[in-house]
Amino acid sequence: MARLPFQNKKQRERLALLVATALQVRSVNLNELAAAVLRATERLDMRYQRISRILGNDLIDIDEAIAPYAREVLTCARAGGCTLVVMIDQSKVNDA
Repeated sequence: MARLPFQNKKQRERLALLVATALQVRSVNLNELAAAVLRATERLDMRYQRISRILGNDLIDIDEAIAPYAREVLTCARAGGCTLVVMIDQSKVNDA
C-alpha cells in the first residue's frame, strides 16, 4: 500500500498476484503466467483473458506502479554488484 497509495486495493492485489506468479515461473510470457496463476477459473483461455484485462486496464499506470520497485531493485543490485536480467513478454513484440 505504501508504494501504491493511489492504486485501488483490487488492482494492487491483482498486480501482486501477477508479479508473484512471474517470479514463480521466471517468465513474463502471458501463456505461461495463465498456466501458473492460482485462480478459481479452470479454463486456461479465461485466465489468459483475465491477465490481459488486468494489464490493459487504463486505471493502472504501469510506470507509476513499477517505478518504486524498479528503483529499489536497481539500488540493491548496484550496491551488491549484481547483474540484472530483464524479461520481456515476447507475445506482444510484433504488435503495432
